[in-house]
Amino acid sequence: MKPFVYIGDINIDSIANKLSNNNDWNNPYSIIRHSYYAVHSDTHIIPLMWSLESIKFEYTSKSAPKTEYWDKYVDKVFFKELFKKINTYKTGHPIRVMFALLPAQCFIYPHTDTGDSFSVNSRIHIPIVTNDKVEFTVGSETIYMKQGEIFEIDNQDMHSVYNNSDEDRIHLILDWHAH
Repeated sequence: MKPFVYIGDINIDSIANKLSNNNDWNNPYSIIRHSYYAVHSDTHIIPLMWSLESIKFEYTSKSAPKTEYWDKYVDKVFFKELFKKINTYKTGHPIRVMFALLPAQCFIYPHTDTGDSFSVNSRIHIPIVTNDKVEFTVGSETIYMKQGEIFEIDNQDMHSVYNNSDEDRIHLILDWHAH
């Protein structure tokens, strides 16, 4: 697999607006995630479909439960369009969905995602808030992802993110199970 596969673009205005009007970053899910994944100790998440159990083998195709943030952050029109675009690339369904914030001047150090669920499913990133000083590296390739671009990344290869800016970076991240 290529380090980055460009899938298309989507208008992220409605989702960006929901994020700017709410602030749920400091939640129990972020704390739990920090305790299990040291590499993500600087990040914060707002999970829409997520649980620690969803990382296990039995969730390689099963969707994680919706969290209490689902109704607050989901824009049905946006997600219908997003899923349609991803399905034109790879037919399937989401098993995990979350927003991930990487604060200004913070890093996600090089790592690979391990576990059966990560090796079977595709990792999709959509930048919601970003700038040209945020570097995303997979393998030996480094790119700047623009707002609204949809990318599949090879999370089985070594990858890292460096937010070299003075602004927080927010991505919508989906784990996608292809049928």
